Amino acid sequence: MDKKDTYTIRFAGIIMLCNIFFVLFNLCILYSNNKVNERSEQLFVGQNRPLVEVVPLAVKCDDKNGQVATYFSVLNYSGFAAYNIGIDLKYGGCGWIGLWRRAREEKEEKGSAKGVISNNPYYTRNKILIRYLKSGKTTSKDNKGHP
Repeated sequence: MDKKDTYTIRFAGIIMLCNIFFVLFNLCILYSNNKVNERSEQLFVGQNRPLVEVVPLAVKCDDKNGQVATYFSVLNYSGFAAYNIGIDLKYGGCGWIGLWRRAREEKEEKGSAKGVISNNPYYTRNKILIRYLKSGKTTSKDNKGHP
């Protein structure tokens, strides 16, 4: 074997080792990219809840039942559709209106009876006022068309 053949074999060995190094390096890059992609998917899933903004428009006194009605606009400014939107109000230091309205309705159902009404579920979720609101859309009417 002459000197030229030894250099060729060494050069081929160096090329082979460089190729193995680059393959390993690319595998590390693919692994890292996969991890980054998983993190970004988790972030996207965490941020896909609709961002709904409720803005009060007017307050009207209802003389029939002695209550105040609040009219508001609902805007979905996220990139996702919003479903089953329920709204509750709180004025100052008072309690949440949805809770005392439910208690009042239950009292009217019970009449003079005492205790819990059997087979009557008590939902802790607000009544659904708007079933569906597209992304970027606004509404000032509920499902029944009331303001």
